[in-house]
Amino acid sequence: MTFVEVLQLANPVQHVFGQVRGGGYSQQVDVGSMLLWLGIAAVATAAVSVAVFFSHRAALRRRLNSHSGLFDGLCRVHNLTRGQRVLLRQIVQVHTPTYPCQVFTEPIWTHPQSLPAALRGKAADLGKLHKKLFG
Repeated sequence: MTFVEVLQLANPVQHVFGQVRGGGYSQQVDVGSMLLWLGIAAVATAAVSVAVFFSHRAALRRRLNSHSGLFDGLCRVHNLTRGQRVLLRQIVQVHTPTYPCQVFTEPIWTHPQSLPAALRGKAADLGKLHKKLFG
């Protein structure tokens, strides 16, 4: 092994660039095929990026334009705590209104006297929530 070959092994970056430029003693790198593979990789990366972008956008639209999305948005607007949101979801599950967001527009759903037996223990919390939503 000559001194030049030892230096090339010690600095592989210069060795690779030397092959691309046409120098070096080993097999030459074909610049055309390397650019072709880089182009294919760039197109594949762009295609995956576009697919991820549109699928995320569609999932976001499905989540926001739904009854559960509206319910979550109304919970955020009214600054409800986690416990209050859980209580409202329990009321929706027990009473089964046509739309979950009806608990925000119709006071009868959250009135403490309309509670089923399963939620009677939470009447005080529901009374506070009812006052917060409807005054």
